Amino acid sequence: MELMKSENIVQDRQPQPREEEEIMQQEEEEEQRFHVLAVDDSVIDRKLLEKLLKASSYQVTCVESGEKALEYLGLLHHSSPAASSSQHHHQ
Repeated sequence: MELMKSENIVQDRQPQPREEEEIMQQEEEEEQRFHVLAVDDSVIDRKLLEKLLKASSYQVTCVESGEKALEYLGLLHHSSPAASSSQHHHQ
């Protein structure tokens, strides 16, 4: 009889099919959210942008400069100051 009780406990802890569907829907919704990269040199403006965008269910990353945005996106590599300025002139 004790064995049956422990099996019931294990069975009770397993998620129900409906709960699994809800979890999967939540994960899909999170994946479908847009991710916004907000760039502004003002801390106050960045905080305001972040708050407004998050209230609209966007995923938000804020940075303080165009250079930081390019670094975040993986489009800017710092090898030397001369290389950075020569890359800037070609774009």
